[in-house]
Amino acid sequence: MAELPGLDLPRLADHLDRAVPGLLAGKPRGELLTGGRSNLTRAVTDGRSRWVVRRPPPGHVPGRVVPGLTRMRRR
Repeated sequence: MAELPGLDLPRLADHLDRAVPGLLAGKPRGELLTGGRSNLTRAVTDGRSRWVVRRPPPGHVPGRVVPGLTRMRRR
């Protein structure tokens, strides 16, 4: 698994294996999707399926509203 700042792919794989056994067909790989403004957006694939993973930027404090940024939780 390639290093992907802001997304721990081995941890994501462990979570998916526990939450939905058999979902992953292989080790996940990811890439940064550009064009986002507030949240980190990644495309993740296992070679068979593809998902989009979004998360707040590193250093985000839950519950703290940063002026000018939309709230990801509402989506």
